[in-house]
Amino acid sequence: MKRFADQLFSEFDRKPVARFVIDLRQNAGGDFLRFRLTMLGGIRERAGSGKPVALYAITGRRTFSAAMVNAIDLRKAGATLVGEPTGGRPNGYSENESLVLPNSRLAVGYSTMHYRFADDADDAVKPDHPAPITWPDYAAGRDAALEWILAQPVAAPATSPAQR
Repeated sequence: MKRFADQLFSEFDRKPVARFVIDLRQNAGGDFLRFRLTMLGGIRERAGSGKPVALYAITGRRTFSAAMVNAIDLRKAGATLVGEPTGGRPNGYSENESLVLPNSRLAVGYSTMHYRFADDADDAVKPDHPAPITWPDYAAGRDAALEWILAQPVAAPATSPAQR
């Protein structure tokens, strides 16, 4: 992930962009700290609140677990969330462990930590701009979330940090 982040930000700094879009729709999660430690700082440096580069994250019903936390982190960094509500709850139990019961030999999974990533106890992270997937859009190969993002005005021509 570190190597990917270095390559991404090198390219970003070499070629100025107006919008930085992160698509989390098919991301079922993993380790939310990996994104925070390798990507979030570089994204904050280049895009988001008060920066000339607009930051967007696309969410959907298959945005779960760590990806849902990444969406919350991106919103706090100034991203506009676009798409559908996440499939995961912002507050709940995680960090799964398992054991085998000694007599029955049944495998049991259980959670070991409770996380609270949002102040409200909502059932999902809601997008700032809803862009649900519809059958007509899907059949036509249209992406309503990305189309909405690309239709947003750009504040000013973006320059790379190297050119600032």
